[in-house]
Amino acid sequence: MEPQQEQKQEASIETEFHYVPEPAPAPQESPRLLKAPPMRQMLVGGTFLAVSIVSGMALVVAYLPPLGHKAPEAQVAAAEIAKPSIFDAVTISGKGAYVVDASNDTVLYAKNPDAQLPLASITKVVLTLVVADVLPMESTVRVSSDAVTKGGGGLTYGEEWRVRDLIDYMLIASSNTAAEALAEAAEAGIRTKYPEAPAERAVIWRMNRLAAQLGMNSTYFLNPSGLDESVTQAGALGSAKDIATLFSYALRTNRELFAGTSREFATLGPLNAPKRDVHNTNEALASIPHIYMGKTGLTDLAGGNLAIAYDAGENHPVIVIVLGSTQEGRFADVTSLVETTDLLLNTPPGTQ
Repeated sequence: MEPQQEQKQEASIETEFHYVPEPAPAPQESPRLLKAPPMRQMLVGGTFLAVSIVSGMALVVAYLPPLGHKAPEAQVAAAEIAKPSIFDAVTISGKGAYVVDASNDTVLYAKNPDAQLPLASITKVVLTLVVADVLPMESTVRVSSDAVTKGGGGLTYGEEWRVRDLIDYMLIASSNTAAEALAEAAEAGIRTKYPEAPAERAVIWRMNRLAAQLGMNSTYFLNPSGLDESVTQAGALGSAKDIATLFSYALRTNRELFAGTSREFATLGPLNAPKRDVHNTNEALASIPHIYMGKTGLTDLAGGNLAIAYDAGENHPVIVIVLGSTQEGRFADVTSLVETTDLLLNTPPGTQ
């Protein structure tokens, strides 16, 4: 606020002089003469008055802000936080959420963005990046019995898949068995490319290493699929802000690798068996056009997760992350955040 200006009003005093003759003194009395104050008293009084005026002026000056004065940073920050937002009316079920305009790294919405929450199958996005680093897309992966057991089925022992197709199947159908099979196939390649990798679980090591390199400080992986390790231990943990960082990296470095996640269904299968129709686990696809990539997640500990990157305009990527919602609530949460983001980006400045 600018300091208030005070107006001083001076009252003019008009003094009139009239001559009045003095009465003659009585014979018995002498006229009384007023004595002038001693010089010392005048000096003391004048000095006291001057000191009082100067002190008062000093107090006024001390409390006035200097020219060009700016509000402290804390006040500016408080004003920014208090500024009304179009997202104020949005209510979501997710425990953590993050919306960022990836074209300029502007955060549009955040709810507990740094809270460490179970990631479930969003884990498979990191696995995809790690596998693609060492396995040629046209190479072949054979599904082992161990992968079927760890992943809980969905694929059959002995199936032989092209890496590109198996990645699409894993991401679209959110297949845990496909994740285990790809991790097995990439294990030797990771150890070869990264000699410092441990002799066992090199893929998990590389997944955690990549997360650390990207600054995903709340993220940690225990398995390649994101399945809960137990009733109390999640297979992967991370924050909404971390996953936004992951999606931003994936868009910049290998967007085509995740193109299959933008399709509602695909026809995929192994090289040695009939192909099948695979439906996307992301039920929000129909209501959110122009999705670049997305990944669902659902376990007992995680609840419902959904992360997407979509085009809000002409080559205007926006990333929306929701963690810790419900199985159906995650789709409603993300759709609501997308609709509000589109409204914000298409509202002229100063009219929000």
